[in-house]
Amino acid sequence: MAAAVVAANLALGLALARQPSDWLPLAASCLGTLALFLLQGIPMRLVMLCGTCLWIANNLLAGSIGGTALEVVVAVVNLTTIARLAARA
Repeated sequence: MAAAVVAANLALGLALARQPSDWLPLAASCLGTLALFLLQGIPMRLVMLCGTCLWIANNLLAGSIGGTALEVVVAVVNLTTIARLAARA
């Protein structure tokens, strides 16, 4: 299922992307898909954090203050969760 979703994202990217920055949200979606389907625990959250960073970059380039703020909150929550999981280990 993960391969099908990533393939669909890549196909849409090839069809719709017009500039390099158009690939940021597509890459973020692919990372999120792979993380949720294939990983767990801290590795999953680290990959999700990479995707969040791509979304932050995309929102900054688009000039979206609200989108940037939202993704920064998601990143902080994710980092907090990673720290808590690491403290348990």
